Amino acid sequence: MDDPSTYLDEPQAQEEREELHEIISELVKWENTNNENVLTEARYEIARSIARSHSETAPTDADAILRYLAEKAPPIYDPFCGGGSIPLEVQRLGLRARASDLNPVAVLLNKALIELPPNFYDQPPINPDTDSLEGWRGTSGLANDIRYYGKWMREEAYRSIGHLYPKAQLSDRTEATVIAWLWVPTVTCSNPACRVPMPLTKTFQLSTRRGNAYWTRPIIGQTSRTLSFVVQNHNFGVPDSGTVKRAGVTCVTCSNSVRLEYVREEARNGNMKEIMAAIVAEGDRGRLFLSPNDVHIETALSAQPSWRPRGTIPEQALGISLQNYGITQWHQLFTDRQLTTLATFSDLISEVRQRTVQDGATEDYADALCTYLALAIGKTADGGCKGAIWKNSGDFISGIFTLPAIPIIWVLLRRIRSPVQHKIGWDR
Repeated sequence: MDDPSTYLDEPQAQEEREELHEIISELVKWENTNNENVLTEARYEIARSIARSHSETAPTDADAILRYLAEKAPPIYDPFCGGGSIPLEVQRLGLRARASDLNPVAVLLNKALIELPPNFYDQPPINPDTDSLEGWRGTSGLANDIRYYGKWMREEAYRSIGHLYPKAQLSDRTEATVIAWLWVPTVTCSNPACRVPMPLTKTFQLSTRRGNAYWTRPIIGQTSRTLSFVVQNHNFGVPDSGTVKRAGVTCVTCSNSVRLEYVREEARNGNMKEIMAAIVAEGDRGRLFLSPNDVHIETALSAQPSWRPRGTIPEQALGISLQNYGITQWHQLFTDRQLTTLATFSDLISEVRQRTVQDGATEDYADALCTYLALAIGKTADGGCKGAIWKNSGDFISGIFTLPAIPIIWVLLRRIRSPVQHKIGWDR
């Protein structure tokens, strides 16, 4: 029951408010995410508030505060937890978090955020490359194992499918690791006198960074009626605007305009193709933008996945407009090279589990490690699919789920990053 004798007068209350606001202002700073001093101060204020209501004295020792909160503080429940930010913050403050959601993806994310880590708190890693005698605080041991076995998966994948991710050959005969192979979808021009593939993109710009601005210029083979691309910087011209507008698409060869319904019909009939438009590689001082070549094109098209995801995209689904373009199966969201890579990593998960058990992991710990590595594969799929795009304003790949929707994308070219040459990466 509320006890009026515990009330503070207004000057005291104002002073306490200011102290609490100061703690909150420190908590929200990114650099204080794992600052135990700041967290302990916040936990103490919560414990002090609870103790006051029980006419008790709050403990001051950091570990004692955590024990007190676990015993006396009420659990905090988030019934629609989504990505889990609220339960995670609750747990950081030493309180018990309870969360639920109708979305199974959200449930898994919250298990990974708030349920699994406490089970292995202060536990040393089990991989053979670390000294288990070191002091492993919090979840640092778990994180160390995730990095170790994730690196092992990447190295094993490279041995298996590294040939699908060739390096770029530079003019000085050196090599550079490819960041992205950019492709553009095409349909054939409806003009009977033209019939050249029309690139479907809102921009030809590859990078807008000052001093490193590049675009990819469409080249038309007048005799062969073919389309190809050459990358050049702004010293040799300024990029044309893209071909896709609100009203339809303009052909870069004959300037014929067609409505988007023509594009949709061609796509539904299986006549939408893709052409490599640029290669992006790592340079010493920034991105390198290179013209496509036969080696990289043929390598990309040589992939033969052993597995394809089964399932039909709903005919009508909120936020999903791919069906209008003949994309009715989930596997159509990926290229063959992307599917080969995702299948390779997925197959390695079972091998990782066996290795962790051999290295001394319990069954629960092995399951937890595989859960986090599976989430990393899911992140790879987000950026390694046909719905991901290359952001020319920041020179990076943006995953498909930047919005809660899966639309058809005409914004710049599409993506690809080598997950077997980087810590994390994608395809096409």
